[in-house]
Amino acid sequence: FVQTIHSDLYNGYTTWFYHFAYKTLASKGLLRWAALSDTNYNQLKKEYPKAQSRCIYNGRAPITPTAKFDEVGEEIARLKDDANTKVILHVARCNPQKNQELLINSFNALRQEGVNAILLIIGAFFDSELGKHLQSIAGEGIHFLGTRHNISDYMLQSDVFVLSSNFEGMPITLLEAMLSGTPMVSTPVTGAVDVINGKNGVLSKDFTEESYTAALKKILYNHQSYKEAAMAGKEASPYTIKHCAEQYMKFYKE
Repeated sequence: FVQTIHSDLYNGYTTWFYHFAYKTLASKGLLRWAALSDTNYNQLKKEYPKAQSRCIYNGRAPITPTAKFDEVGEEIARLKDDANTKVILHVARCNPQKNQELLINSFNALRQEGVNAILLIIGAFFDSELGKHLQSIAGEGIHFLGTRHNISDYMLQSDVFVLSSNFEGMPITLLEAMLSGTPMVSTPVTGAVDVINGKNGVLSKDFTEESYTAALKKILYNHQSYKEAAMAGKEASPYTIKHCAEQYMKFYKE
């Protein structure tokens, strides 16, 4: 068996079950683990040092526009305050893990300071109790768009992609942002700390509203340099689905 570690190792992968599996199946070579990021892998080797394991980056197909690209452009133009409005995109289901209250409160603070930006939130389950609460605290400039099946069109037409999670493994949405050349802002979660290098985006120092708001300001006030670095970095990205598949096949066959 090969199992991927999809999230922060210390959020579900250090239970009695995994320690039992390590001492039995893994010790006999019947179970191997694949970590999705360098941080994941370092955690894995520290906790289960003798297990057969490999760091295999998550991958994503090329980000290309769909037939709805122009339609999405028109939709975004209607939501912007003016031609100079920066478009911030968040794609995630409504879930406590995603820590979206931090994102909304931080964006509200930006708007109160007069920052010319809008926040587009795409994802399911915002009709839940948590989702209704988030919508109730959302100020001007925040738009809940529901689910979309053409995320690439929004990625390609946004100025910044944002993630505010409490924990992650290797977020696919960050890889999509990277492969679309979109600068990123994230909390310092596993995966994000491996993808965001300080040139293609900004990591908040911690999980506080003050820190996250500061990260948003930094990328918006210096957007051109971050955009140039993000565009340059997408061509050399190792986070492609082709590379991911090749690494898994190699691991399976060993």
